[in-house]
Amino acid sequence: MGIFYRKPFLLCCFFVIMGAIMIMTFNIKTTVFILLAEIALLIILVLASVILKNKRLIFSFVLPLICAILSSLYFGIYFQRNERMISEYVDENIHEIEAIVNERSYLSNFFSLYSADCISIDGKKIKTELRMEASFYVELEAGDIIKANVMFTEPDMKLYNNSKGIYLRAEMLPEETEKIGEKMTASLAFMHLRNVLVQNVYDNIERAESAGLICAIFLGDRDGLSPEAKRDFSRTGGYHLLALSGLHLSIFCVAVNILLRAFRLRKGKRNIILALVVVFYVALTGFQLSMIRSAIMLFAAFGAYYLRSKSDSVTALAFAASAIIVFSPSSVLDGGLWMSVLATLGILIAVPFETFVRFKLRKIERKVLRKIVSYITSMLIFSTAAGSMVFPLSWYYFGGISLLSPLTTLVLTNAVSFILVCTPIAMMISWIPFLSDIAFGFADVVSRFVLWLSEMLSKTENIFVSLEYDFVPYFTVVFFGILFILLAVKLKRKWIVALFALIGIISFFILEYISIYDEPLTLEYTNLGKNEYFSVSFEGKNVLIDVSDGSYSKLNTASSDAISKGFCELDAVILTHLHGRHVNSLERLSSSYMVRSVYIPEPKTEQELTIANEIENVMGFADIELYYYGENELIRVSEVEIDIDRSYLKRSTHPVVGITFSGAFDLKYYGSSYSEYEEIISCENVIFGIHGPVCKKDFSFDASECAMVSFADVNIYSKSTIINDSGTNLVKEPDKLVFKCN
Repeated sequence: MGIFYRKPFLLCCFFVIMGAIMIMTFNIKTTVFILLAEIALLIILVLASVILKNKRLIFSFVLPLICAILSSLYFGIYFQRNERMISEYVDENIHEIEAIVNERSYLSNFFSLYSADCISIDGKKIKTELRMEASFYVELEAGDIIKANVMFTEPDMKLYNNSKGIYLRAEMLPEETEKIGEKMTASLAFMHLRNVLVQNVYDNIERAESAGLICAIFLGDRDGLSPEAKRDFSRTGGYHLLALSGLHLSIFCVAVNILLRAFRLRKGKRNIILALVVVFYVALTGFQLSMIRSAIMLFAAFGAYYLRSKSDSVTALAFAASAIIVFSPSSVLDGGLWMSVLATLGILIAVPFETFVRFKLRKIERKVLRKIVSYITSMLIFSTAAGSMVFPLSWYYFGGISLLSPLTTLVLTNAVSFILVCTPIAMMISWIPFLSDIAFGFADVVSRFVLWLSEMLSKTENIFVSLEYDFVPYFTVVFFGILFILLAVKLKRKWIVALFALIGIISFFILEYISIYDEPLTLEYTNLGKNEYFSVSFEGKNVLIDVSDGSYSKLNTASSDAISKGFCELDAVILTHLHGRHVNSLERLSSSYMVRSVYIPEPKTEQELTIANEIENVMGFADIELYYYGENELIRVSEVEIDIDRSYLKRSTHPVVGITFSGAFDLKYYGSSYSEYEEIISCENVIFGIHGPVCKKDFSFDASECAMVSFADVNIYSKSTIINDSGTNLVKEPDKLVFKCN
């Protein structure tokens, strides 16, 4: 397609972006090597242009390469500065800071979390953003200027926080935080206005979930959305409809433009008013990067109109992306920004093909039918193109992809557009009771429909597939390498790009399903301290077996690992015993992941009966099948038979658990102190776990039939005496063991 053909400015912007991305290693040696390589190549190109007397070579390669060198140098200095700041302040010392509070993220009696702009550290002026935490109650407001004594550490979720410009986590000390002033900035003023508008929505919408969706679509405030709703939108590929982007800004601008045209204003005046409205809306929604990117592209189109020149959307996109990362260097790490850029690029690339298809559809005689078919075709082309372009980032950040994304976009885009237009109208006429009730009522009905449809689609089996397969990295490199070449060169037949993309998409799904169904039946053991889990994966399905104290954080970690295969959902969760914390953990788990069924043991005590009844209520509310299994009752999972044995010792109320896996695998799990309850029986693979009452009794074990014996805890190993050991593989304190059925 010749996307760079005779576009030196586009090429310069592209090289700025590439120069920044190449420096993201944070390694000073790598940075120096890249810079030297770029400088050497620049010298060669300059000499070549002088010798050949070719001015076009300068514009085509030399200037872009200079941009790449300056970009690499700029971002290299930025990242190395932050690395030095971390090494200087992340220690065990107490530091005094002054900072301006930006936003309260969380506040309770036991935990406080704020984001703040640092003014100084130990009297030295340092401008950076901080994540401020306290394991106690600290009430602060946005705009407060504070002085505090803190200890610095690196923030968790390092990549995410670094992308927001946060490189230091400040842990506040008790009674050593003092408010010394207040400051009101433009961003804080808009944040207060946004909070007022959010409250206005909740005051007029009866159902909190509907209000949360409206606030997410119009204001970018997703705090009111339940975990279940977020899960459903993610599984159906519609989460981008909640994240404010160019789609939202375009719809909003079209609505405002229609309103301005009703007043018969000329295009020049309309553009000026639209520009002011866009700036206001971007500020109101919190200066989100995807919105800023879209706004810059819109301003570029306005500028082209006033300069009477032809606008180039691809160049505007490259300029917007390069401008954002130059003025906000941390944003080069922001996956959301790059997903927005790549999705927009995919849509722009698809425009000629969509135009060609629409032209062919003109042969349909019936006007209404032609419009419907044209709309559906256009939406499918654009959503598929956008989804294909963001594929590498979906693989890197999410490890999975929704197969329903084009369909979800097709069905829900009009509903989202209606909410986006109807909500500000309802707010503007909120002082007129009857009319505002009607407007908010329409928005409520549509939002309920969107939530219902998303929930129904999310329940569909096998709609979200894992990308954690060996072929994916190679496929990604080859596909996008060829695609980039096709876009960079000038093709006479542009349909070749569309044909190649179609072949690539079909090939990917063929390889994906071959990989899913060719994956061998797998049994994994995961050791997370005193919490242990088994997962069985087969034909794309995943089953999790819980041998824990009900801790949600550990269950969440194990579940996240289990669903990284196949169709990214839990076909079943099997509890080996009943613990009070399982009630809350299962409730939270079912709201975060798609869980099809839960198996629990038949209760033996009054306490277990109470827990079982509570779990039954929670599962009923979440519409999850609940099954009880009895003592000595086998649970069959594919070719694996699972026999779970739990009993109680007189000295403890904590159960002793034993699990026998037979059929495709020959494995036994013995919880801590199981030897005090029953004789240890040998098999091919034996795991001595840590769950249960502490092992206090020495025991002997015949390992003559064992290929592997694992001890989850070194103290249990010290209690054991292994006899008849003839080459048995002994494993001490494993994090994970994997068994595959050939």
